Amino acid sequence: MKVLVLGNIGSGKTTICQNILTQDRRWQLVSIDEFRRQYGDGSLKGEYLARKHFLDEVNQKNSWQLIECTGLGELGAALYKQLKNSPMKVSVMIVQCDPEICLQRIQNRDWSQIPYPKVEEKISDTIYRLASEFEENLIWKTFSQRELFYIENQYSKDIEQIIFSFLEKISLWERF
Repeated sequence: MKVLVLGNIGSGKTTICQNILTQDRRWQLVSIDEFRRQYGDGSLKGEYLARKHFLDEVNQKNSWQLIECTGLGELGAALYKQLKNSPMKVSVMIVQCDPEICLQRIQNRDWSQIPYPKVEEKISDTIYRLASEFEENLIWKTFSQRELFYIENQYSKDIEQIIFSFLEKISLWERF
């Protein structure tokens, strides 16, 4: 089973994935940011190399993958194309969070640890743009053939309930 964990920057995707990994050791985390750390250098060439390795790992036959990225843009399209005809069960968890909360969460983030090519768009503008794209249901339009699991992640106290709900859904999906 592959579960795409998609959402805005600062929505809590990484935190949720890390909590799932502590609860259920079957999962392997495949995170675009880890591939950016390993292969990226702040250039477009480095970004494309990181994306290539990320997509190669997603393509592996590991049956328990949490695949973490925003799910929008070029990478989202490539991910969809790669998984569209996958014989493996692919589900989608969309982590929803108010953009103001996302902005608060990233204030103290050390961006030097995640090499990403320089862009003209400010991070706050990116978060609002992504929020708008999520509101337009671009993820649903892309992944509508898959089981979608929407979660609201506004407050850190919700994490335990989110993980419980997720693991409960997974056990149901396993049966089918």
